[in-house]
Parts: sequence; C-alpha cells; structure tokens
Amino acid sequence: MYLEFFKDAQPDQIKGEIKPAYLYFKEVPIRIKETFKEKADNLKFIVILKNPVDRAYSHYWMEYKRNKETLKFEYAIINELIYERRYPQHRVFSYIDRGFYSEQILNWFKFFRREQFKFIIFEEFIAEQNKIMNEILKFLCVEKEYKFENKIVFKNDYPPLNESLKIF
Repeated sequence: MYLEFFKDAQPDQIKGEIKPAYLYFKEVPIRIKETFKEKADNLKFIVILKNPVDRAYSHYWMEYKRNKETLKFEYAIINELIYERRYPQHRVFSYIDRGFYSEQILNWFKFFRREQFKFIIFEEFIAEQNKIMNEILKFLCVEKEYKFENKIVFKNDYPPLNESLKIF
C-alpha cells in the first residue's frame, strides 16, 4: 500500500515525495483523495512550473539520455504535434502537452482547495533559492527560517536550445 512508504517517519516530521508526473495525469488527484480519505484536506502540494519550452527541451534530453527518445528534438515535437494530437491514446512523451499547466492545475482544483497549493516559478526559484525555500517552509508551517545554500543539484549537460526552435 502507498502509505507504507511513510510508516517510518516520526509524527512530528513532514512527509512527502517528489513526482513531477503527478501534475500531468488526470487520475492522480482523485487517487490521492481516495488514498488519504479524511486526511486529504490536510495535504499540501508544492508545484514548480518551468517555462513550457524549456520544460519540453529538458524533458526531451532526459528521455534521449535514457535511450527512450531517438528523434532529434524538432522531429520529436513535430511527431507530437501531428501523431500524438491525432491519436492521444498513443501518447509517449507529451513534451508539449505537459506544458499546458492551467488545464492540469484546474483538474487538481476539482479535488483540492487552492490554499493547499504553493506554486513556484522554476526560474524564480533558481534566482532566489533561499527566499523561495523559506516560503516553502512557511507554507508547510515550519516556523523556523533557515539559510539555504544556492546549489544546482542536476546540471544541464545538453546543448542550448536553438533560438529559432523556441517558437514552436
């Protein structure tokens, strides 16, 4: 059972997980609501939103490095625009579709209150990590402020996106 993952946490600890795909899949919020039942109203969600073009490009390179994507970026986008839009049941990576945040967020709002969410713009987080981390702590009702070190955990090691491709 899913809740078993958190069984070793102490009662005074804040428990959580990181799952970027949760925002995208429509069935996730209802599953979470059903899993947590009466505790669902106490859940808090931290959602980090990246510029959709940069998100798509980063996602592409992640799949490429995993040897799951074989097409060049521009062809992968064209493939999604033509094939996956026409046959949505055959979606594979959804590079573009995952960037339509408003649809995804509105789906979550059907099951959870707006106050349960902290939305963060990725680029702002990178620029002001300490400030944003303390905002997150406040959102989670952690009273103490901390000094966080600005550091990059996952360094992009792929070529920059060609400016002409940003118009897709």
